[in-house]
Amino acid sequence: MRGFRWRGDRPASGPGQGRGSAGAGRRLLGATAICVIALVAGTIVWLAVTAGPTVARLQDEARYRAMTVAVSLPVWPRMDDAGDVAAEQSAAEPEVPPELGGDDETGETLRSLLQTQLETPPPPPPPEGDDVGGTADANGDGGTPPAGSQDLPTAMMAEPLPPAPVADLVEETLFGPLPRIAEDGRMPWQGYARPFDEARDRPRVSIIITGLGRQQERTQRAIDTMPAPITLAFSPYAEDVSDWLGVARADGHETLLMLPMEPVGFPQNDPGPQALLVSMGPDENRERLQRILGRGTGYVGLIGYMGSRFAASQESLTPMLQMMADRGILYVDNRPVAGTVAAQVAGEVGAAHAIVDRVVDETATGDTIDLRLRELEDLARAEGAAIGLARDYPVTLERLAVWAATLEAKAIDLAPIAAVTNLPSGS
Repeated sequence: MRGFRWRGDRPASGPGQGRGSAGAGRRLLGATAICVIALVAGTIVWLAVTAGPTVARLQDEARYRAMTVAVSLPVWPRMDDAGDVAAEQSAAEPEVPPELGGDDETGETLRSLLQTQLETPPPPPPPEGDDVGGTADANGDGGTPPAGSQDLPTAMMAEPLPPAPVADLVEETLFGPLPRIAEDGRMPWQGYARPFDEARDRPRVSIIITGLGRQQERTQRAIDTMPAPITLAFSPYAEDVSDWLGVARADGHETLLMLPMEPVGFPQNDPGPQALLVSMGPDENRERLQRILGRGTGYVGLIGYMGSRFAASQESLTPMLQMMADRGILYVDNRPVAGTVAAQVAGEVGAAHAIVDRVVDETATGDTIDLRLRELEDLARAEGAAIGLARDYPVTLERLAVWAATLEAKAIDLAPIAAVTNLPSGS
């Protein structure tokens, strides 16, 4: 009887020659495959263990970066005929045509424009009854005059504000330096305000340029080229926001921090990782608010960012405005629409407040910006004060510079936000 032999035990010669080596090859291939499978399986297990924290970290970083971008772009509400908020707009910056000032030399152009306005004496007024060809008439209703047609008043020029913080207006906390009311009752929104002649009985228009801090060149351009009474609002997500607040004050500007709040459509419309949310309790929202307040010093208050849902919730908004009142800072509601309860709540808790009347450059064209600025003038004449919200678009800065030079002839004051806080406006 022939015994059983493994195929690999066959002699190396004769009809079975080569079969043994083939079997060895298959065994080697099988061993290699097992090693590869084990390596892949090990890699998968390692990724499963470590990927969670890594992905979470990357998601957090991406979210912060996305918020930084979002805060620097326009997200203003559109309204239907009834004035209700339809939805928060997507955070996409509208295109600014190159001919409206989108080139790299815009900053120098604006500085030259302001210098020209200072050095060029105003032309004599046209004879009564003459057609002024689209320039502003005596009542300021006829349009925007060309650049250089008016002087920029001394009150609009940059004079450094005192360095911040002021010792008795700041409290060191775990969240950073937070504003506080001084023992003598002086409030930070008053202590950090730009001087303004309250005795001037003239209509006041306040302009706030928002979304600053993320793009260095654009932020510096706004600081350098805008008349000092224009208020500058900075994103709390911007790097070096504390430094920017100091630079702006050194150039004479009052400053605000932007306060991200939950909008309609959240989380698809995301105001960022430190936003105040209606789903959170008062303690959680207070902690987030304190983190934002601790980002810098010298600001007079906060201005809302997004917030169509949060600002409509009296239950959510009340504790936040109470904290602002307790710390002596003002709140600016950024939404010139129905639905906000900010004015009512601020009155109940004793918080200094103001409400935006117009978004100046929701459509970023020169003609539309000029129209919105004229609307602000009319509101100021009717109500005593009006507030406009704007972005740092080149075309916006250019039109604001031209418009500001016309206000003295119209007997209208360009006022920092603290000078119109708690005054009636058109909203």
